[in-house]
Amino acid sequence: MSVNFIYDQVECVLKILGKMHNNEAITQSDWEDLFLSKGYQWLAKRDDDMYEKLKIKETNESDFKSFLLGEGQVSKYENFLRSHGISKSSDIESFILERPLKDYENFLRAYKLFKSIDIERIILDTKNYLPKDAKIETYIIPVIKPLNNSFVHTIENTLVLFLNLTPDISKEKMENTLIHELHHIGFANVHKPEKYKYLSKQAQMLIEWTTAFAEGFAMLAAARGPDNHPNKYYKIQKELWDVNIKRFNEDFSKIEDFLLKILNEEFPDNEELYKEGFELMTNNGGQGSWYTVGWKVSVVIEKVEGKERLLECMSDLTKLYSTYNEAVITYNKKYNEELKSWSQKIIDALKM
Repeated sequence: MSVNFIYDQVECVLKILGKMHNNEAITQSDWEDLFLSKGYQWLAKRDDDMYEKLKIKETNESDFKSFLLGEGQVSKYENFLRSHGISKSSDIESFILERPLKDYENFLRAYKLFKSIDIERIILDTKNYLPKDAKIETYIIPVIKPLNNSFVHTIENTLVLFLNLTPDISKEKMENTLIHELHHIGFANVHKPEKYKYLSKQAQMLIEWTTAFAEGFAMLAAARGPDNHPNKYYKIQKELWDVNIKRFNEDFSKIEDFLLKILNEEFPDNEELYKEGFELMTNNGGQGSWYTVGWKVSVVIEKVEGKERLLECMSDLTKLYSTYNEAVITYNKKYNEELKSWSQKIIDALKM
């Protein structure tokens, strides 16, 4: 286990906000320290890498300066969120930090809260939902930025966790997010694409998209078990999840159709394939079909077959679909549900 921390971006931001709070002059050196900080540089690298897919950057220096000075960048981020299926005004407001200065003291509190977290315990909780051979090696970078999202991205051949600090964040929310994102890092460590080389080209592509269910795996891990709500600490996301999970069969069918189109070679190019697959990540208000279906599939397997069987499926993704199909029969009878099963064509494509 190797986890390191980079604090310079958030400390530079807090220094600037602190000067504004105390009516002190902000110097050119203050801005240079921020923009040259390793945390900011790595965040900008992630922006550059993702721009073609997301069409937005949070680290344009003049925009970021305006953001900290409270001069407003809201409309730009509103358009971005709407293009990714987040349209309710209340949801948009929860995703955008508009005037950071008014929350200066709460940001200080959030930063101190982060530094008080027992990261070793968090890693143990994360590994509780990972195969035994999973390793978690990363940098964790707490950041203050316009959009309220945390994520993992590869920087210099290392998966880096950018943890977004918000003024209202609680210790429970912070720990939940850390476990979710650290689970991605641990899962990526055990996922070896070369292990599936014996499969057909289309089946290998199906396996690669099966890794999108890692969002559901991580929701279960962060909730610390199948009987806990996966969005317990987030009011808006919790309400949205409760609506979306009722559409499980509908979202299940969308993913199944997508996977069958891969097997049937129906996509004209990789761009169209990615577009449809990514839409299933961001639909339903942000936590898309891959989240809810991945979580429910994991819950069904754990409740019927046990956690060890679920971890075995994470280690060998060819087992996920057939294991779920076997478990869902018992699950439906026990819980009086009518959850769908995967197409036999998917099961057959993943056999030796």
